Amino acid sequence: MRELIILILGLIVCIQLCNGEENITHSDVLLNKPVPVCKPACDLHANCTTKGCVCHTGYEMVHNKCTAKCSKSCGPYGICISPEICGCYTGYRPNKKTHKCEAHCNPPCGANAFCSEPDICTCNRGYLDKHGVCEPVCTKKCKDKSHCIAPDTCSCPLGFEWDQSHEKCIPKCTPKCGLNSYCQKPNKCKCRLGYRPNDGMSLSCYFSYPWWVYLMVAVLALTLVGSISVLIYCCIARSGNVNYYPNSGFSDTTQIIQ
Repeated sequence: MRELIILILGLIVCIQLCNGEENITHSDVLLNKPVPVCKPACDLHANCTTKGCVCHTGYEMVHNKCTAKCSKSCGPYGICISPEICGCYTGYRPNKKTHKCEAHCNPPCGANAFCSEPDICTCNRGYLDKHGVCEPVCTKKCKDKSHCIAPDTCSCPLGFEWDQSHEKCIPKCTPKCGLNSYCQKPNKCKCRLGYRPNDGMSLSCYFSYPWWVYLMVAVLALTLVGSISVLIYCCIARSGNVNYYPNSGFSDTTQIIQ
């Protein structure tokens, strides 16, 4: 009789399992506990309980079906295929940082461009495609020797820098030119008109007079020296002679010049 009861209970359990009911154990049947019945049967990612189908961890119930849950959106080009894992559509791949599915380009896009659609590269904002290369666009034409290096950003070429008014590119010298000199070419200083370099690099210069100035100074100096010499000689010669004055009280006739 006991064997018959066990056989009947086993048949009941088998029938319930075949109907998709879960979480049923032999102890539940033997203890005559209420066995949960889920109709329709729960899917692979859910357990049948007395409260109905309960999704496994990482899944959520959507339209009576347990669907994988991703805390970060997969974007418009992907779908959450398992907990925290996005599955992307053909031509798209998940971004490692955002986890969203983004278009994939092969070969990868070059500088200043992004993959807008599968295998289609588009220039970033402020750049224009020129022969397959995204180049920056300056709405205002760059002045003088400068060229456009970024959207609406002009820069002087290598070896040049902007002047104080930011209107013209001038040569740049490193180190800077010294006193009375200026930067003529990149890293090339030159003395101003009338000056000569103090060293081979012309970092500083001194004023140099033309040759005729030195000649005039020399002539003036010689003339001045000569005039002073003549004046001194005349004074010495005059003091060596005594003049005779008849109406004076001078009585020594031995000093009178005949």
